[in-house]
Amino acid sequence: MEVCLVCLETTNSEIQFDVATENRALRAQNVLLHRRLLHALDALDRVNADKVQEAEEAAQRETLLVRQLESMAGVVRDARREVEDMRDAVGRLVEKAHGFSTGGMFLSGLAGALEALCCMLVLH
Repeated sequence: MEVCLVCLETTNSEIQFDVATENRALRAQNVLLHRRLLHALDALDRVNADKVQEAEEAAQRETLLVRQLESMAGVVRDARREVEDMRDAVGRLVEKAHGFSTGGMFLSGLAGALEALCCMLVLH
C-alpha cells in the first residue's frame, strides 16, 4: 500500500505544479490582454477626440459659409434692384426719345439704342 500512496502523492504534486503553472500562464495572458485593451481604448479616445475636433471645425466652416452666402445674397438682391431701377430709367428714356423722334434722325437713332439697351437689361 505504501507504494501506491507514494505514487498518489507524486501525481498530486505534479497536478499542483501544473495548476500553478497554468495559473501563472493565465495571469500573464490576462495582463497582456489588459494592456492591449488599454492601448485600444487609448487609440479610440484619440480617434474620438480627432473626430470631435473635425466636427467643430466643420461647424465653424459651415457658419462662415452661411454668413458669406447671406452676404452674397444681399449683394445679388441689391444688384437686381439696381438692374430694375436701370430698366425703369431706360424705359422712361425710350418713351421720351420716341416722343422726340419725329423731330430728327439723331433722336431716332438714340431711341433705337435705348430700346436695345432696355432689351439687354430685360435679358439679364
